[in-house]
Amino acid sequence: MTTTITNTEILDSIIEQLQSDCVYNDSKAFASYDENDILIEATVQWVGRCYENYITVDGVRYYEGVYREINGYTDLAVEAWINGEPVNVDIEYIERHLI
Repeated sequence: MTTTITNTEILDSIIEQLQSDCVYNDSKAFASYDENDILIEATVQWVGRCYENYITVDGVRYYEGVYREINGYTDLAVEAWINGEPVNVDIEYIERHLI
């Protein structure tokens, strides 16, 4: 019987890392957890678009910056090990709580 990591504190840590990294690295986000002989590595590809924003002050239009709008994700991959042995992760929990 294969062990499954279901600890929500650990899974929430992975989710938080994936979400906080969503606008960098060409929309590919990375997360890891390495404590108490548990190692988890995860990646996800964020789907969205970039748009330029301008503001108008006293009738003059100024470039403010580029913003990224996230619409979802693809290619979620999560691998985990306990004491070097591969284990499962509650992937459904991650999918439900990812943006």
